[in-house]
Amino acid sequence: VGAMAARFAIALIFWPGVSSAVSVDWPSPSAGQQISLISAQPPSVQMEGGDRIIASLTGIPKLASENVTCCVTWRMDSWSFDDVKWPGRLQNGSVFCDPMPKLQTEGPVDFFVQVEGSSSSRLLLWTFAFFSASFGMTPYYGHEAGELLVRINDTNAARDEQTTQQYLLSAVSEDGYVKLMDEVPILGGDLKRSLPIAFQNLRSSANVMVNLTLKSSTRACFQHQIRLVYISDSKPGAVAVDHRFRGFRVDGQPFLPIMWLSTMDQFNMDILVQSMSQVALRGANSIMVYSMDGPGTTTDLTAVGGVGRFEVLHVLDASQAIGLKVHIDLRAISKPMSVSGGTPESWAGLKSFLLAYKDHPAVFAWYVADDFSGPHLNKVCEFIKAVDPYHITSMSIAGIGDAWRPRYADVDLIMPETYPTLGKPGMAWDTVHVLSYYPSDWAPRVPCLNGNRNLEKQLRSDMYNTLVAGASGFTFFAFRQMLGEWEEPGSLLDVTGFVSREMLELAPSILASEVQVNKGSVATFSEETVQPRLGSVSGTRQSGAPALVHAIARRERSGCVHLVLVNNENEPTQATVQFEFGTEGIYTSTVKDALGMVPFEFGSARLVQVRNGSISEWLPSYGTQVFRFNGSSSCAIAHMNADNPNYTVPGNLVPNPSFEMSPNYVSSTSPWSCGTGAASFASGRACFADASFAVVGRRSGRFASGPDAASFRIRIPTVVDTWPYKGLPTGTSYSFSAWVKGDRAGQKISVLSTVAAVFGTTETTTDETELTSVVAGTDWARLSFSSFVPNRNHTYLAISVSRPGLLWIDDVRLQRASVLLV
Repeated sequence: VGAMAARFAIALIFWPGVSSAVSVDWPSPSAGQQISLISAQPPSVQMEGGDRIIASLTGIPKLASENVTCCVTWRMDSWSFDDVKWPGRLQNGSVFCDPMPKLQTEGPVDFFVQVEGSSSSRLLLWTFAFFSASFGMTPYYGHEAGELLVRINDTNAARDEQTTQQYLLSAVSEDGYVKLMDEVPILGGDLKRSLPIAFQNLRSSANVMVNLTLKSSTRACFQHQIRLVYISDSKPGAVAVDHRFRGFRVDGQPFLPIMWLSTMDQFNMDILVQSMSQVALRGANSIMVYSMDGPGTTTDLTAVGGVGRFEVLHVLDASQAIGLKVHIDLRAISKPMSVSGGTPESWAGLKSFLLAYKDHPAVFAWYVADDFSGPHLNKVCEFIKAVDPYHITSMSIAGIGDAWRPRYADVDLIMPETYPTLGKPGMAWDTVHVLSYYPSDWAPRVPCLNGNRNLEKQLRSDMYNTLVAGASGFTFFAFRQMLGEWEEPGSLLDVTGFVSREMLELAPSILASEVQVNKGSVATFSEETVQPRLGSVSGTRQSGAPALVHAIARRERSGCVHLVLVNNENEPTQATVQFEFGTEGIYTSTVKDALGMVPFEFGSARLVQVRNGSISEWLPSYGTQVFRFNGSSSCAIAHMNADNPNYTVPGNLVPNPSFEMSPNYVSSTSPWSCGTGAASFASGRACFADASFAVVGRRSGRFASGPDAASFRIRIPTVVDTWPYKGLPTGTSYSFSAWVKGDRAGQKISVLSTVAAVFGTTETTTDETELTSVVAGTDWARLSFSSFVPNRNHTYLAISVSRPGLLWIDDVRLQRASVLLV
């Protein structure tokens, strides 16, 4: 390393299923610097401290003192805190550092040595957490048992430890009264593992710190402290963090947030609701509305019954009808309190505000900070959770460098902003990947994305880069052109729909568990958590030069496997991926050739093949690609069989009965429509094939009623209703069944027979008769009838709801019960 910075690439595997090449820029030595750092051992050191680093130097001053200073500083694109310095001694051209102090985080650091006031060149080292842990969920709602999640990194190659060791783990409450486990055996190996715990000794509700002690026959004891939150019961709309996949559950079900940060309230409430409808049409399922203090509003949001309360309720009610979960912006209240510590009046005002809205079914989170927060933010978050334990707290942060700081410890979701960087499209990957390091290795990863030049290509690249880095949700926000003028939703909205639908389709893979089940002294994967591992990922430019490619492979609970590739070069690149041997359904002793398909390309499904675990694909400039393989399921075959607009199951008169095919666009419900009648284009109506929930196959139909639930009808398509469209043939008896569920308790879902006269684009519905109904909550319920005989032309079946909100439908069956003689 001389006066010019050197640039190189290192092949790394950081996480189960993740393999990447990371570009690293070495800082140039300062002017006149002669001391060169040749090597440092070991190349990885544990952040808990105690490791001794030995470094080789050249260019040492002849009369240099034997007392030197060893230093580490964090890389610019990683955690941000002050340099760490500790003593060392110089002997025969080598530096022997004293035991390294404890660091706050793990990740990449620059190591250098200071001799006689001069700093050496720098070498890249990796710091790792030997022991990390979390409870399975925060909070647990009414569970009798839970999980303690543990990661023990004892496989550092620099220590020549090739065998997995066994440890004994104990967990007891901070006060010593509740013992959750006592010296339970667990294996190391740098894998996330799960240990069962019982809650019978806990109070009805608990928010306690738990002390963990890890013992082994070859190492000193490690101790760690984590928080356990247990709520004795649940309620509709309850939100929890699931640390097994670093994401969220709503009503106990996995939830992939696709969110907008909106400022449209600065115009008026009607425009805001229109904007919300537009983002919902493009796949968004959550929103945070900034600063409810624009024209026609009031900043006094705590005034129950006042204008502020009306507007918050307006947003919440509209969001519920449209299908959006809401992060309620508390910053006007929480920011002054987090800075000053609050006053009795401000704490009372915050409580009043929380009590006014916490039971609304649209609430997802309380948005407590944006970039800046004061030293009392944790106190504010603790107060919020004491009043409302059923929702999380959230914030955004410009860059990820400060996210580790203790002042954010009680914020459940920290969303880093990934500003587009010209010349470094992989910056989005860098930003989110940092969150895989301790202390954020169990936390959700939801990046904030926005746009720059070549918007569609850049946004797609950023989203897929963050997906590969482990994102468990996505947020969009727009640049401000000048003070008070936001370009929103604008052109960014235009391109988010395509890629958002792709993320919804990949939701089961994105939210797949990473945790290995531990049974006694032997750790084994449960079938749904065997995540594929990539042995190598490489990229080659047309010139033959190496290229930066990111990749990840994920296995869904069903066994279906997706492989995602991202080209981070501004030219076509050939990406090559090698699966590790033992990847079920792709590369094993009995599977040498695995057939897959490409789900997001135009036209009929393109088939691809993995041979001996290897697959190659040419990617365009900054391009992405997704492959789907059966793995231990039949998902790829099912997709290919469903690749026609009238896909049916034999004997079933309903095409696309489980929404497994989307011939028009990704996640479309065709030939199902989002509603019928004159109000079919009413504000807030949207429908998608949703891979997050299913009774049969991978997907169900997700329909939003919009505010006007009274006119909302989902016509059930049939293969017998062909031109000239006279509805169900008369003189035949039909039986029907379907699985349905809503987004809140008390939703009545009905099947109606309707007689509709169609003239041009106008439809008039008359003579509606309810054939069957069910009152459904957030769990699947069966809707059925055994016999119906239409006696008039233009008779159709339709599904209706009693209240605005979301409706999911799956496994719809309409069969001829008998043909009647007339």
